Amino acid sequence: MESHFPPEIWEVIHSHLPSVDLLRVACVCRQWRHLARRICQRRCQFLPPRLLVELTHECSLARHIPIKSKRSTDPAHISLNPAHRPLISVHTPSKSASTSPNANNITPSAAQLTLNAPNITPTTNVRPDDRHDSPSPIPPPTNDDMEVEAEDDDGGVDWLEVTRMVVRTRLTTRPDDCSVSRQLTGVALLASTDSFMVVVTHCGSGARMVLLGEEGEECHTSFTGTVNKVCVMEGGGEPPMLAVCVDKELQLLLVQHHLHALTPLSITPQLSVDSRISCEGHMLVMSQLVDEYHLVVYQAQLVSHTSVELTLLGRLTTTSSPLIWDLWNGFVTVLVSGGHVSCYTLSGTLVGESPLYKDLRYPNPTLLSRGLVFASTITSRTLLSYWHMDRDRDYWLVGESVLTGWVQRGAEAVGNTASVTQTRDVTMQTEEEEHGRRAYQEPVNSCILTLAKVRVGSAHMQEVTVIHYRRGIVFCGTKLGDLLIYNILTEEMEPSKSIKWGRMECCSPLLHLSLGQSPISRLSSYFTVRGIAVAVGDRERNCQVVTVPYTHLT
Repeated sequence: MESHFPPEIWEVIHSHLPSVDLLRVACVCRQWRHLARRICQRRCQFLPPRLLVELTHECSLARHIPIKSKRSTDPAHISLNPAHRPLISVHTPSKSASTSPNANNITPSAAQLTLNAPNITPTTNVRPDDRHDSPSPIPPPTNDDMEVEAEDDDGGVDWLEVTRMVVRTRLTTRPDDCSVSRQLTGVALLASTDSFMVVVTHCGSGARMVLLGEEGEECHTSFTGTVNKVCVMEGGGEPPMLAVCVDKELQLLLVQHHLHALTPLSITPQLSVDSRISCEGHMLVMSQLVDEYHLVVYQAQLVSHTSVELTLLGRLTTTSSPLIWDLWNGFVTVLVSGGHVSCYTLSGTLVGESPLYKDLRYPNPTLLSRGLVFASTITSRTLLSYWHMDRDRDYWLVGESVLTGWVQRGAEAVGNTASVTQTRDVTMQTEEEEHGRRAYQEPVNSCILTLAKVRVGSAHMQEVTVIHYRRGIVFCGTKLGDLLIYNILTEEMEPSKSIKWGRMECCSPLLHLSLGQSPISRLSSYFTVRGIAVAVGDRERNCQVVTVPYTHLT
């Protein structure tokens, strides 16, 4: 009898399921998959704007040829057979999403520090999994909705994949649930994706790189010289590539399926680069050691299985010598030697700059990740102590360099790298044409990016030596060898509020693990079927891979 229920009845029934069960329902048939997608889309509108932007952007980048084609038993790990995506994309609501008529007319103002989400209109702050969705506003799906579903599979937001990512941000709070899966020695560098981890060890005059998969797959290669940096490039329907800086020379390696092997690629043109390269998708931002105030942006295109062609997209001129930089969602965040943090578009326009922070002039542990800034003051405090200038304990300068309001203004707004080459002259267009087909536009005035002073780990009297960030989760390594995990983008926070940096100072961490006695110097993580695998390396170059399971698995 229930097989003859109309779709709107099934949608009311499925709306009572938690997200994990809803992902199972999506595997039953096409109709249930469409209904589950609609429910997931409504629930995702209750996510913090910053987290929603990160997940939708990461979801589009993750649509590449999978490392392994294995059927998983995890209910939250669903093979969606995604279509190809653009390399860099911004959050664009589908036709069935709830949007605001002024969603495409938002311009950042000076000193804008709160997160704006023009296309998110929540009506309550209750978590969707803790309440029953109201059946009254649910319209029955029509043939047009089925067409929208097909469009979503090709170019929209995959809300099932976003929901799966949300499920994988809910970690266990019990240390006994965690386990050490691997122990490595002599580790110098760490990098990771959602499918594998890259470990680099130095031995003598050479280096060895090992790729570790979540099911025990391994492949390795050796280098003659010192490996200074490793970045992973993936997306656009291509297999992943590794960008490796070996003694100021850029090398690219193609990762074969199932981690069978690493194939060296010939590069056109050959480049001598600085070790502080950064990449996202197939975009590379690097310094070519020609002008200390210039950064160059390249796009890597895989011509064949043995060669890659690099195309110069533009140059960024910084106010002083860049110390470290990061690319995310079409914006480049740069920490310069003058003590400022600046944010640029790929066309080279300055859209955000911080006031002077003297602590940024010192070689402190610093992380620029996904438009966020984490800069320690532990080195500057130590140097000042030599001059008998005690400044109490250290703190971290934390803040945002890329505001959410910049990357939610449509497919052709600031932050979409595909629109860099488009014309900027819109004076000849009518208002209707400009509203429907906006040209690439940049903020008129740059924002003031202020950084908060946060004593990370002070609730446990811990001195944090390194920080790693993924999907709203902050992993902190301490001087005593402990791992602290915080969640700064929770579903309970109001969508109109900014990131709660004070959670890392006043609140106890989500998880506290004691892993050793040596200070932790490097962190990396990737999301597996069973949990988040966190690689924790100390100053003695010992590394432990700790698996932190998800809540629904514990």
